[in-house]
Amino acid sequence: MMRNEVELYTRIEEVIHYIWDPCEVQGIPEQRDKYCGIVGSLFGTAQLDDIMMLIEEMEGIAKHKLNVEFDREKARVAAVAMLEWNRYITEQCHEQF
Repeated sequence: MMRNEVELYTRIEEVIHYIWDPCEVQGIPEQRDKYCGIVGSLFGTAQLDDIMMLIEEMEGIAKHKLNVEFDREKARVAAVAMLEWNRYITEQCHEQF
């Protein structure tokens, strides 16, 4: 992974844990790894810059992988944050070249 990809991956992991947090484990540091298995797919989708696709993927993850109720509004807020991080990191990368 390139440095900008590592940065985006880290930011998406943080957004999942601190903003979306579908399993409600935000305040439990040892539970942060609960979301490790879903970061990669959301990382890839966030790079496509399509909020509806990202929210749909989050819904599938919540319902089928995490077996929790899906909160569309929390997912939308988190998706916006992921896409904003993607755009910011992409812009920073282009400015360096």
